[in-house]
This record gives sequence, structure tokens and C-alpha cells, in this order.
Amino acid sequence: MKFVFISPQLPKHYWNFCDRLKKNGVNLPGIGDTPFDDLRTESRKIL
Repeated sequence: MKFVFISPQLPKHYWNFCDRLKKNGVNLPGIGDTPFDDLRTESRKIL
């Protein structure tokens, strides 16, 4: 399954949701306007 996550930088605690999806085998690309290097460390590890 794929789940496209829009604006992975907002809100800051949503990385938990993405982490659980990833751990359950979901392919998780992200789309946003923030440079990858400016994302939270947790978000960068997931996306």
C-alpha cells in the first residue's frame, strides 16, 4: 500500500503517524515545500 504524506513538516508530531505506517509496511513518499534537510530528523528517517 502507498500513502502520500503532504507537508511532512506540519504539524511537528505527525512523524509518529508516518513511523507507524512505515513499520506496518506502507510505502510512504512525502510531498512538501520544505527542503529535505530542514525536516525533523525523525521525518527524514521515515521518508
